[in-house]
Amino acid sequence: MNRELLGRLLLSVFDAIYVINLVSRPDRLRDIKVQLSRLGLSFNDPNVILFQASRPVSSGDFPTRGTKGCFESHLAILRDLETRGLNRVLILEDDADFSSNIDEILFPLLRDLSQCKWDMFLGYPPDGFRPSNSGLAQLPADVPSVKLHCYGVTKDAAHLAGPFLEKIYMRPGGHPLGGAMHVDGAYNWFRKAYPDVKTLVSMTPIAHQRSSKTDIHPLSWFDRWPILKDATKSLRRLRVALHSTKLF
Repeated sequence: MNRELLGRLLLSVFDAIYVINLVSRPDRLRDIKVQLSRLGLSFNDPNVILFQASRPVSSGDFPTRGTKGCFESHLAILRDLETRGLNRVLILEDDADFSSNIDEILFPLLRDLSQCKWDMFLGYPPDGFRPSNSGLAQLPADVPSVKLHCYGVTKDAAHLAGPFLEKIYMRPGGHPLGGAMHVDGAYNWFRKAYPDVKTLVSMTPIAHQRSSKTDIHPLSWFDRWPILKDATKSLRRLRVALHSTKLF
């Protein structure tokens, strides 16, 4: 299946694709453009939305400033999709890499997503989650997931999740009802609080999280040492380039 058709199919199931990117990370923006091009998509399409990530001046009660900014960014998208009147959206963080076999797995996945009712969609299975069926599986409310580099949400889910996450954002860390934390943890609290929210998981990952310098956690030693950080950056870019050429 050609790339342009895959992109059109993706946007027939999702009204829009949001891509979260920090202005200070043109390297990630460049790489996610390559990933979108693998599906015949670009930011020239009005339904592919480059969403500027938040960069707060302080961490507040969050573990790090990046953690807070990430939370604010995902929360802002929930508000934005309701403002735009969108029904279903796919949200990508700028370190998402589509799987090397995306051309094989995307069509049956989109067909199944278009034919069933769902509220949230995860483009990858949580560690240790082993249902009996392959393809799409429903994630129980008490099974946590981590990483939000590729997920979908409907307007109905956003209508519930937005106010819920706002309350977590305002509470101090460690609050018994859920306080300042990583946004993936907040979504786990949300799914437990609303067990009727139907979350579907692609048991074959459609996207992986690219290795890159983090904006959320403290930097690793090889990203701090001047002698090594440039070499590390080059190796990461080589890995992205090799991975992306597998479709062509």
